[in-house]
Amino acid sequence: MVSKNKGTLISVRFLTKELGGNKILKGITFNVVKNEILALVGPNGAGKTTTIRCLLSLTVTKT
Repeated sequence: MVSKNKGTLISVRFLTKELGGNKILKGITFNVVKNEILALVGPNGAGKTTTIRCLLSLTVTKT
């Protein structure tokens, strides 16, 4: 998604991923702006790797 803010490098809105009928990711929304560092933190199974795989188009997301 393209943002109107020129400093925004990544903009994610309502990212959702289902696996086997279960919502793995539920409406994740965030921005990464220029000169900002973002960390995805959470316990095992929280969806950190799945989020990155979706951003890299390595898996299909729900539209």
